[in-house]
Amino acid sequence: MEPDWVQKTLTIKTDVTAIDVPTMASMNDDEYREYARDGLLYTDHNWVLRSTPADHPLAVTERQLEILIEELSGYLGAIKGPWETEWPKRQEAQAREEERVAIVIHDFAAYVGVTFTRGRDSFGVPTLSLTLEEAEGLASRINRPNEAAK
Repeated sequence: MEPDWVQKTLTIKTDVTAIDVPTMASMNDDEYREYARDGLLYTDHNWVLRSTPADHPLAVTERQLEILIEELSGYLGAIKGPWETEWPKRQEAQAREEERVAIVIHDFAAYVGVTFTRGRDSFGVPTLSLTLEEAEGLASRINRPNEAAK
């Protein structure tokens, strides 16, 4: 049997803007504090604690807020280890692998006579770009290697 509160719910459909995991993991304490204060929670005109992205109530009474804090505290041990120890290591290993792949592709492109422009995207991931003309030339050499060699 469902709890009474399940029968008294409503569905709100809204577009939600959220920060992705890599961006959140890279936030320092002050950035995350600001995000939590301005991007996750707010108090409405009736002093109801609400979710900023979804606009639904999180706590209406002081006791509900205390319970919410207790429940959130229960997650501390569950997420503390992996995010503080494993995530930076995974990011570093992935960045090294992406850099290695970018170098191999860059070297291959130079071998076949195409010049890539190296850069980084907004997450710091190495990128390679080339003009449409260069891409078409490369495709023709790959698709018809014997003709390209002549």
